[in-house]
Amino acid sequence: AAIILYYCGYHCWVMMSVGDSATAHFHLPPQWLTANGWNTKGAKDDMLNEVDFPQCSWGTAHVDDASKCPLQYPIAGLEDNTIVSIYTQMRQRNRCMNNDFQNIGVNGARMVASDTLVKAVARDQSSDHPVLLWLSLLGNDVCNGHAGTDHMSTPDNYYEKAMESLTALDALLPPGSHIVSPALFNGELLYETMQDQQHPLGTTYPAFYDWMNCLQESPCWAWLNSDAEAGASGSQRAKELSEQLAKIENEQNFENFKFIYYPVDWNGLFE
Repeated sequence: AAIILYYCGYHCWVMMSVGDSATAHFHLPPQWLTANGWNTKGAKDDMLNEVDFPQCSWGTAHVDDASKCPLQYPIAGLEDNTIVSIYTQMRQRNRCMNNDFQNIGVNGARMVASDTLVKAVARDQSSDHPVLLWLSLLGNDVCNGHAGTDHMSTPDNYYEKAMESLTALDALLPPGSHIVSPALFNGELLYETMQDQQHPLGTTYPAFYDWMNCLQESPCWAWLNSDAEAGASGSQRAKELSEQLAKIENEQNFENFKFIYYPVDWNGLFE
């Protein structure tokens, strides 16, 4: 990632994020889930925006004051209330990309249904600057409310659909572009991190996870689960799907962009 940002300082690339709720910066206001200070201030606008805050996201955050964003923590070496994203860092190196960015983050998006995301990408292949596009589908190919692995994306289908979307992007993006796809998330970290914490509703996280699974209302049966075998099954499938991205990087060539698989060290980031 540092190398990518370094070269962006000398090329007029444009930042695009295409992905899921992590791309869109999905965020549930904490006052919706706790009796202490409960209120619905701003709820109408939040719901109309599907509780997404792309203006505050890791990819395309651009607001002038981090206090306008949920849960932004100070970063060493930066002034208070400074928003930081890949876009802001690229813009700092080259102002020719000022206000030229796109965030196509959709809650629940999966790689096997990414063709609809690609159709929303707006770029003129002949006259626009090249693109640094993050195709970031981190977990919904694994996450669903059904027990077992039958409703998870299979490696073969994942590879096929990823290639379909990348081929469509190759016909859309200007020459010299780059696409980066990070590894799927290690969702077992969610349970490992939260198992000893109290959920805002008052119970423990494991009890809340199991309650949602009992009601068949969980957004992610595998990783929001106190059963270690369930978590391991999700992580194994995520590993298998990430391997398809590595396979694409090693075996496929595209005319108008270089494809980069980014093997994220999720454990290191959490530590």
